[in-house]
Amino acid sequence: LLSIINALDWKIPLEERLARPRVHDQLGGETLYENSNDGKYVFDYDTVEGLASIGYNMTAYPKYMSSVTSVSSLRGTTEAAGDPRKGGTGAVVDGDELDVEQD
Repeated sequence: LLSIINALDWKIPLEERLARPRVHDQLGGETLYENSNDGKYVFDYDTVEGLASIGYNMTAYPKYMSSVTSVSSLRGTTEAAGDPRKGGTGAVVDGDELDVEQD
């Protein structure tokens, strides 16, 4: 959902959307946010504090929570990307470039 919001509302390219830190509400009282040990995917402190101030139990998660692979045309062009947390990649192949027999 965050990736879709970042595409439609903020016009952020797919690769950048997948590289953004993630937040996950556990529905059991904890709201986890990524705070990786390498410092690459750290949630903004002001965002964490803002959510805590309105009642969320913000809990740092010391590693990556999920991995995402996506193909998108939400911004008017086709994009493909894999999650950089897991070394993912993506590629868009134009059908005209393929050498495939068709019946």
